[in-house]
Amino acid sequence: MQQSHKFPNIGIIGYGAFGFALSVAFSDKADCIIAYERNTQLHLDIAKLRSHPLFPAAKIPSNVKITNILEDVLEANLLLICVPAQNVRQALSLLRDTAEKYDAILRLHLTPIILCAKGIENSSLKLISDIAIEILPSHQIIGILSGPNLAHELVQEKSAIANLGCTDQNIGYAITQNLSSSGLVLKYCNDIKGLQICGAVKNVIAIAAGIVKGLDWGENAYAALLTNSISEITSLIEEFGGKQSTILESAGIGDLLLTSMSTSSRNFRFGLKNAHYLLNKQTIACDPLGTVEGYYTAIALEKIAHRIVLSLPIIKSVHSIITNSEKDNPEKKESLINSFNNALLGSKFPSCPIT
Repeated sequence: MQQSHKFPNIGIIGYGAFGFALSVAFSDKADCIIAYERNTQLHLDIAKLRSHPLFPAAKIPSNVKITNILEDVLEANLLLICVPAQNVRQALSLLRDTAEKYDAILRLHLTPIILCAKGIENSSLKLISDIAIEILPSHQIIGILSGPNLAHELVQEKSAIANLGCTDQNIGYAITQNLSSSGLVLKYCNDIKGLQICGAVKNVIAIAAGIVKGLDWGENAYAALLTNSISEITSLIEEFGGKQSTILESAGIGDLLLTSMSTSSRNFRFGLKNAHYLLNKQTIACDPLGTVEGYYTAIALEKIAHRIVLSLPIIKSVHSIITNSEKDNPEKKESLINSFNNALLGSKFPSCPIT
């Protein structure tokens, strides 16, 4: 393992909740962190107040520079891409074009790029690492950061673990050693495909967990959901060429448990609202306001399952619930609930009437 790799200057592209959380978590491990936020008003507000509107009580570390000029991040030794999965292509394309404009493309190709989004691109059905390779075909080092990490707890510097995978194992190990701290410990995992599948699919399962909670089906049903969802996740890992054992990593079972248990999870809350709509407790249909990665991932996975003829009953049932335009029909609501129950249990059982 090479010990010479250091990362004194870290660039962050996308300064939403997770980008801000990582700037706090890694602030003691870098001389300077340059955080790029494209939204002009958000950038101005953050720069002026030195706090983030999502976490007003937390101050931005003194070594974090906020910018809305993308070329500023080109001096970084390590780049963290913290935009949502559906925006990764646009972010990397802008980064590439900016590097070419400022004659810094060779430097960019040698700078490790760590992708932090969890999802699958709807338009291409590609993993985000494959998007990175498509946009930056000559790039040397692509990594994935994934784990059971709620942004607000990282900001509060509570203990956490995460996995990091990388196309260059030596640099991947160096990143984990250089950026790990007493608050956030990074563990290397040599499976970037498996890490991405775990990170993407757990958001869909979190929606399912919210539905279970909203339907008041109890903890036995919740256990059935988690048990059978692991089978669907490992099937997808194998299909994408990853290692099934990655489900045992913190980015696998750890993230699945956290996102499916926590009411702080946007995906869980989205599932809860969908269940309330099915039970007539909410009269407005549930559109995914904000970043609900599981919504977009469910759409992508349903297309993938159809294309490769893969049995994913829980994922398909979640997709049916969150995309069905006939949820106003009482008979359709009952049908969706019964189908979800069958998927949850892995068999056909007696109907569960709407109460």
